[in-house]
Amino acid sequence: MSNIAVGARHALPLQPPPKRTHQRILIVLAFLFLLIVAAALRLLIFDHYLPYIEDGNEQNMFLLTQHWRGVGADIYGYNIQYVVDWLHGYPPLYLWLNALTQQATEALAPGQWLFAPDYFYTARLLAALFSIVTTALVVSIGWQTGGAVAGWFAGLIWALSPIVLLEDSAAVPDPFVFFTCALSLTLALRAWTLRNPLWLFASFLAALLTILFKYSHIYVFIPFSIVTLIFLREKPKRTLAWIALEIAVGLIAAAYLVFGYGALGVSNREADQFQQRGIESVLSLDRNLNNVRMALLTFSQSPILALLTGIVVIGGIAAYITARRGGGRVLDWRRVGLLALYSVAGIIVTSGFSRVFEGNIRYVLPVTMALVILWSAGAAQIIITFGRGTMHRAPTIALLTVLVSAALLPGAVSMIQQYQL
Repeated sequence: MSNIAVGARHALPLQPPPKRTHQRILIVLAFLFLLIVAAALRLLIFDHYLPYIEDGNEQNMFLLTQHWRGVGADIYGYNIQYVVDWLHGYPPLYLWLNALTQQATEALAPGQWLFAPDYFYTARLLAALFSIVTTALVVSIGWQTGGAVAGWFAGLIWALSPIVLLEDSAAVPDPFVFFTCALSLTLALRAWTLRNPLWLFASFLAALLTILFKYSHIYVFIPFSIVTLIFLREKPKRTLAWIALEIAVGLIAAAYLVFGYGALGVSNREADQFQQRGIESVLSLDRNLNNVRMALLTFSQSPILALLTGIVVIGGIAAYITARRGGGRVLDWRRVGLLALYSVAGIIVTSGFSRVFEGNIRYVLPVTMALVILWSAGAAQIIITFGRGTMHRAPTIALLTVLVSAALLPGAVSMIQQYQL
């Protein structure tokens, strides 16, 4: 026995079997292809309708940023003082980022006369580039929730969804909100896996950035908070030190927003709605159900995907119960529960300031992101439970990929063609 142990110390490291290495290469290539498709779609649509700007929110962000940069109140034939007064106290991070984008646009065209669409082009391009990274983060969240299969379908739906595609490349804060929400989620799950408080602190910072982009998305702190409670139970002394640091950083940010920036004076439509009927709106069943319906619109717009969603929900639950009773592989219900709680909180918080419709569906897309991941986790559980080995799972994954693509891709391509002048 001792001779075997000694020999083992000097043995060469085991190499992965050729078949497994081949599978890993195929998986990497598949995900790279998915990101290329996501990038291509976003780069084809981000400049839609330019040089015309049809979105008043984009115009407001542009004009307010110009004012921040010291441009007079009368610009491009518009008196922008009403925008300045209306959006006083608006979250600062996108305005800072937009100011840098405008300066970069001017630096790339020295001595040239620039028009408003030139600035919009650069701002939308930046949003589109961030949205590609967001797709990769959605893949990561799906992978950490339900393995590679869940990561694949999460990324596929997010990459191809026409609703996401349009909102992902607008010159407004929301594409960056999607990015920071996804970043905070994936870092929280990574911290949970590694039991590493540094990753969790990074998740906290990403959540804080979300608030600096949009005050209303306070529910982004839920994944971080749940993992913090887990750490607090396991290693209370070490976790308390990190909590103290996070509280200090949070207080500094809050002090700046309240006393240095005047965030409490924000008076846009959403803030007024919350101040006037916030509690009533949060408790409104009709309002919450409407916002659930809008968060699910990505799935319900296509009959194919709507049917698949019903199958995935029922089949995923059945597969989980079957696997659990039979001692098979099951998803971590705690991670599924975390995403479900995040989704419910997102709907309730959003109801406090908006009854969402298609024109402002971006408000619930961070919730849609979590629902996409839950959908993908359900599909993964079905495939893992009822698939008989890799050879039988691969055709199922391929078939489901074709069906999801057939449900979403025609709408995405049609929208790109429709928005080109």
